Amino acid sequence: MIVHRDITNAFGGSFGSGLAILQFESGETVYCNNACTVRAFEAAFGDCIQEGHTAIIKGHDIVWYTDEFGLTLGGFVPYEDWISAGHPEIEIGNTYELIESEEPC
Repeated sequence: MIVHRDITNAFGGSFGSGLAILQFESGETVYCNNACTVRAFEAAFGDCIQEGHTAIIKGHDIVWYTDEFGLTLGGFVPYEDWISAGHPEIEIGNTYELIESEEPC
């Protein structure tokens, strides 16, 4: 599994469709589930959910990966937690290939 380290830059989603796009400072984007992603960022960082059911997801240093098809966000972990778990350092904008016995988050 390939994991990416990047800084979140923008998030846009639709309550009606449930779809969202998470954009990174590197220019990379990934599709994700709107509500689940917002709740996960709120749990990890706080201060993401704003009045009027809006979310601001910007400036967060994360390690993230896609689902098994490479199409949508499979999960993420704050970079600080990644390092605390004993994983190797990754430069911002780079990737790391996990060996089978390693868990991403």
